Amino acid sequence: MLIEHEFSRRIAIQIKKHVKRWKNGEDAREPVARFLKTYSTYLMDHMKKEENFFDKAEAEIISKEEELEMYEQFKTVMTVTKKMEDMIKEIDYLENQDWVRN
Repeated sequence: MLIEHEFSRRIAIQIKKHVKRWKNGEDAREPVARFLKTYSTYLMDHMKKEENFFDKAEAEIISKEEELEMYEQFKTVMTVTKKMEDMIKEIDYLENQDWVRN
């Protein structure tokens, strides 16, 4: 799962890069939309895997180390999700600017 977390960080970096280009007046809508769609697909798949993992963990006894690892991975996913929410707010802000509508 750690490689998936790295993948999500790389997607977030790309979104941030293209949102910045967009804020600077470049037409970067297509890469922003493409990376947001990629992130959405990744997140749905990843969350399903994590739900399955937690369901299995509930059915079995887990060690303290495993519990700590689960918690750390959960915090990572939530941090990335929060960053994505912030980026979506920035996109909404941009889309409501006069220069975008003209």
